[in-house]
Amino acid sequence: MSRMLHCFLAGLAFAPIASPAVAQTFDLVDLGTIPGTTFSAANAMNEQDVIVGRSGNAGERLFLWDPVSGLRDLASPYPLYPYQAVRMNQAVRLAGLWERGGVLRPFTWANGTFTEQPDVSPGWTRMIRRITDGGLVHYQGARAPCNLLSAVLFGGVAYRVEQVLGNCWSAIDISDGPVVAGYRLNGADHPAVVRQADGREVVVSPLANATVYRIGPGGHYAGQNWTSTRMFLSSPGGGYAEWAPLPGTTTIFPEGLNRLGEIVGGSYYPSTGSGRPFLIRAGRMMELASTVPGFVITDVIDVNDQGHIAGQARLPNGQLHAVLLRPTDRTQNLRASVAENAVTLTWTPPAAAPAGATYHLQVGSVPGGSNVFEGNIGGVTAIGGAVPNGAYHARVAMVYPSGAVGALSAELAFTVPAAPQPPVGLAFSLNGRTLGLSWLAPPGGGVVDYVVEAGSAPGAVDLYNGPVGASTAVAAVVPPTVYFIRVRARNAGGVSAPSNEVIVHVP
Repeated sequence: MSRMLHCFLAGLAFAPIASPAVAQTFDLVDLGTIPGTTFSAANAMNEQDVIVGRSGNAGERLFLWDPVSGLRDLASPYPLYPYQAVRMNQAVRLAGLWERGGVLRPFTWANGTFTEQPDVSPGWTRMIRRITDGGLVHYQGARAPCNLLSAVLFGGVAYRVEQVLGNCWSAIDISDGPVVAGYRLNGADHPAVVRQADGREVVVSPLANATVYRIGPGGHYAGQNWTSTRMFLSSPGGGYAEWAPLPGTTTIFPEGLNRLGEIVGGSYYPSTGSGRPFLIRAGRMMELASTVPGFVITDVIDVNDQGHIAGQARLPNGQLHAVLLRPTDRTQNLRASVAENAVTLTWTPPAAAPAGATYHLQVGSVPGGSNVFEGNIGGVTAIGGAVPNGAYHARVAMVYPSGAVGALSAELAFTVPAAPQPPVGLAFSLNGRTLGLSWLAPPGGGVVDYVVEAGSAPGAVDLYNGPVGASTAVAAVVPPTVYFIRVRARNAGGVSAPSNEVIVHVP
């Protein structure tokens, strides 16, 4: 049975804080174990909070958990390879390793069916790194003379990554495209490299002897140097940050990375190998700790775009169980009001927002990005200003007085449209005193309506200046005089430059 508890994030700001009075709160769901076993560990989760993991004592068994059905045994026909994660994509297709006849063999699972898959190089496969939404299964094996052997399975056919990328290229993670990330052995320096689908290679960290460990959705890359004393995040739009291990620990490791650039991972002690789980949000590292006596969060392995975290905790009876952490302090109802270039963002505070809470705003030009703006904007729940034309993606989070950052809101996409191009080919017809005007819509479309300007001199608007609807032809009976006439197009981004001007003599 699931158990609902609470835990919190203690804000660290890269230095010890004794006992923060307020910190981020979560509901913690104990996923339980397969009946007859006393151990479970989460391996991966998707956006619907479906979690895959392992449960067992001697031979580990595969489970799925979802918020409606709870935990169920998938009844794998062979024992899972101990201590190695089973991976999952958004469609709940799984990939892992089991042990059959004393040999490790890759498998996939989908819709209730297990399928044993070919091993590109039998005997060297040691882990499954990823199954992508497009169906790529990424194997990794033992170290070769200058790299870690990797392979990709797609459509039942496996091929070696190094045969495609060349020698001394070690693929640590992969995504659809394919985009491959890892490191290249390059003389004395081993840079963290991402190879794009078009073959371009990009070094994503200035750290020497580093590797990309996680490809996140939307162009985020997380990794660390080889001594694991520095961890980095490379973000869309050129964002980059590094973190040291938590105080008292010596190594740091990223485990999960979402579309918003949030990282979960562990910071480890040198002597015991045990770790302190952390979450990085809005650039701030926060340690996960439990408010329930005797209940200890031991590992966190994945985070989805809702900010929900999958991990493991030690119960008061000493058992280790898979857990789901769901934040209770998410900022709600982020909205944008756009009038030409004036944008106003509004939101609703979390229900339990404490006195003195402020807000952290992120705005990017790409999903998950913060390259346009990132910073604390004070205790307001609305902010506005003039914004250049373009597409934007925004998120906001409450910041506690202690400095801990609450859960980011759902991402809001909004567009500040450019004013349309001017109408073209303005012409007139005259039948007595009935004046007809016609024109062609500007290229690019997006016109809401048109504005006709008429004056007694070139460029003047003293005779008429007003909207005439969305039609590209109008007619009216007008008094006799000489008219200088133009037409403009209008949309949410503003009013266009004027069309060509026509001169009309009405006798």
